[in-house]
Amino acid sequence: MAAAVVWMLLHGPGVRAEASGGEYLQLPGLIHMDSSISGGGSAPEELAAAARSSGAGYAFLTDHDTQRVSWGIPPFRKLFRITYSRDSVRSHGVERYLREVEEINRGMNDFLLLPGIEAVPYYTWMRGADGVLRLKHLHRHLLVLGLDRPEDMERLPSIETGYPGVYTRSSLAGLLWIAPLIMALYFITRTGGKAGSAGLARYGYWALFLCSALALADGYPYREESVDQYSPDRGADPYQQVIDYVNARGGLTFWAHPEAAWAMRMGETANPVLRFLADTITGGFSLETGPYPMLLNETRDYTGFAIFNEGSRTVGLPGGLWDDLLMQFCAGTRSLPVWAVAEQDLESGADPSAAGETRTVLMVREKTREECLDALRNGRMYCFTAFMDRKLRFREYAVYSGGGSALSGEVLPWNPDARLVLDLERTGPSLDLDVMVVRDGLLLDHRKIYGTERIEIPLALPARNLGYVRVVVYRGGTMVAATNPIFFSRGGAP
Repeated sequence: MAAAVVWMLLHGPGVRAEASGGEYLQLPGLIHMDSSISGGGSAPEELAAAARSSGAGYAFLTDHDTQRVSWGIPPFRKLFRITYSRDSVRSHGVERYLREVEEINRGMNDFLLLPGIEAVPYYTWMRGADGVLRLKHLHRHLLVLGLDRPEDMERLPSIETGYPGVYTRSSLAGLLWIAPLIMALYFITRTGGKAGSAGLARYGYWALFLCSALALADGYPYREESVDQYSPDRGADPYQQVIDYVNARGGLTFWAHPEAAWAMRMGETANPVLRFLADTITGGFSLETGPYPMLLNETRDYTGFAIFNEGSRTVGLPGGLWDDLLMQFCAGTRSLPVWAVAEQDLESGADPSAAGETRTVLMVREKTREECLDALRNGRMYCFTAFMDRKLRFREYAVYSGGGSALSGEVLPWNPDARLVLDLERTGPSLDLDVMVVRDGLLLDHRKIYGTERIEIPLALPARNLGYVRVVVYRGGTMVAATNPIFFSRGGAP
């Protein structure tokens, strides 16, 4: 609980005359755009223009940091590899990537284009009983925002860049190949490099020298890597290392599309050379990534996750995994709250009508990079999909208690007059919506609304020292809008 108390001291609100509209500008924008830099169909400037024309005030370009996979051929896996690589920020050049984003941004005075990364931290090879070699977990991705220094992006942990290693007895044993190398070199030098008398001795010393040299080169730098693509599945560890790395440098991490699945059998779309190698050397080759919501529970201290479009069916629904994570924070077993964003995952096309389907509306004091990152860090945002932000606006979403108020992402002491105020404004035709209020993981209120409406709901004393409330909106059985939680503590209880 101590961590939650520290968080409340850092993020507790002041008393404000107007809880939402007066202090903050609601800034709609797009998070997660992949350009031609990493395999998308449109150049960065085209995506930025589409986002701007759709009415967005900001957008995060999040091209993949790496799209390179390799399978090493035993016994010298580091020296002899089959490698497949696609365009990425790393192959494009990190400094060039940041410079191009900044140049585009300078040309749009009323729009912010911000650089980010879609990190690909980990993959592993597994061979099934059917003999097929499977490339697993390649599409488990983290959105990394707020790292603007080239060196920080370049060193982002991944299988390609490597993870920290440690010296072990097993890794240092590779140095023992020095002995046969020296012995072979001695006999080669002694005979002047000429062949021996007969049989194996004719080529044996040269073969021993070559094998020893290859083994020494393959073993360099003689450290056991904490993560590689050949060991048994490392679970959450590679992703936690990325999260810790980004946190240490002041950045933000959001789990991308945690409910998405991806599968492909090599040969369906691969070129003939890769297909031949896969079928001949490995006995078959497939790529598989299943849904990974469990990693949200197994990792710590990340900023949040994408609720739209691949996080609303199980993670974000009332009483789902997100509520479990928030209750862990309230109970003091999780250091930081988990926020939700909406990711567009825009890869191609310059049609403004499609560019704004899924948006994250930030509450900022002014339209700057620092304010956008601060809103994302502290949960001051609403999430929309199905173009719902063009039809519905959270005119006010706040908890009032004891003369104070708290907005999305904030906390205030509970008093007997505590109440949630939800003021929804419809723009356009009548809407048939289900509004659900979630309190501490349970459904507190459920009502139908068809347009502009103001709702006030009393909030009872929280069962724990810290509680929260959040809102989700459904249309036709599909979640189309979600708020981030507002917290309240028992500190003001009589």
